[in-house]
Amino acid sequence: MSSISLSLLVPIGAVIAALVTGAFSLVNLILAKELKISDLRNEWINSFRDDVSLFIASISNLQQALKQYNANTRESGAPVGDFEFWKNTYSDHMEWQTSGNRILLRIQLASMQGSAVDGFLSEFNEIKSLLNDRNTQDANKHIPGLREYAREILQIEWNRVLKGEPLFILAKWLLFILTTLAIIGLSILWHSFKS
Repeated sequence: MSSISLSLLVPIGAVIAALVTGAFSLVNLILAKELKISDLRNEWINSFRDDVSLFIASISNLQQALKQYNANTRESGAPVGDFEFWKNTYSDHMEWQTSGNRILLRIQLASMQGSAVDGFLSEFNEIKSLLNDRNTQDANKHIPGLREYAREILQIEWNRVLKGEPLFILAKWLLFILTTLAIIGLSILWHSFKS
């Protein structure tokens, strides 16, 4: 193989150096974006966990309030007015409605599919339906299933945080290949110049 002339070595070296510099800039951009997406996913995970916890706690509070309401009705022999019940449980109703709507808005993303999401939504809708009928005992029976599906969803999302986004994984591999080729190109140039 004939050696490369000095006049070609400088432009080729400059191109390879620009490629290496661009590669490091790309790495920096990818890492910054992936860090931001990881932060957003962590925030989503924490918010989802908080909303599911609040939803379950408000169901427990409503169940206790309904037990008390039924006990008061039995003791007095006459039904305590619905107005009193709603007045006493307004904050719990607001909590389960608000947290329930936040859960639905979080979970119904286009990227979320699978049996865990389907199971969660099935349990969630069943609980909401039962609560609308004031059937807190049956609603309470669905809480363990809801909690288990929520754990699966949280685990799936956490694994996505650890693994990274598919586009960024591809970009990292392309960057690795580009950097390797640039190093090989520089070493070939170096050895041709030495010969």
